[in-house]
Amino acid sequence: MAKLEVSKPAKVKSAHRITVPDASKALGDSLRKIGAKGIDLGEGYVLVKIRRPKQLAHHAREKDTAYVPRQLPGVPVVSSADLQELIQRFQRTHTMQAGISTIPPENQAFLDQFSRQEMQRYASLEKKGELVDSRTLAEQMGVTRQAISKAVTEQRMFSMDSVSGKKLYPAFFADPTLNRRQLSKVNKELGQLAGSSKWQFFTTARMSLNGSSPLNALRKGKFADVIAAATAFREA
Repeated sequence: MAKLEVSKPAKVKSAHRITVPDASKALGDSLRKIGAKGIDLGEGYVLVKIRRPKQLAHHAREKDTAYVPRQLPGVPVVSSADLQELIQRFQRTHTMQAGISTIPPENQAFLDQFSRQEMQRYASLEKKGELVDSRTLAEQMGVTRQAISKAVTEQRMFSMDSVSGKKLYPAFFADPTLNRRQLSKVNKELGQLAGSSKWQFFTTARMSLNGSSPLNALRKGKFADVIAAATAFREA
């Protein structure tokens, strides 16, 4: 019987090399793609409008529920006031040159829409009585308008601008369930933040306060916790 010899298959060197993607390059490419679809506000801020997937939007309509944006882990919250300030800075940088705006029309339309929405929100709060003028607040607090003006100057109180340009003040400064001295100290701890940022702080539920807003936490006697939350909010 003949011996059948089977030759060993020759080793074939692969012409393909396994490449490991460069994480920094991939991140840079992603950021460039995002930047191309948004508005570069400078200093590392890019404003991008994110839409919900159609399935989620349809599901929300069926359930008649509002879409609530969630905070990404490790990503600090940028308040509406801070965003507004960045937008205004962007607009000042791209000033009118020879009667022609350097801001693309579609971007300017988005910026204008954002500003209108903020003003509409303030108008709604004023209609509900949550924001009031200085005369009304002075009557509710039993003080003079000059005293309110002085408190704002000393950062013990704050105001916000209405659609008509008049100053509006949070009605909670006259709330009898809140300690005015504590409110003043918390407001002072927030420093020179914009009035709308301070409004957001006082009225929004915070994880550091076990899901309570600073106003409700103050009503529960959590003054020290609110001060700590204010410090963190200011430094964020």
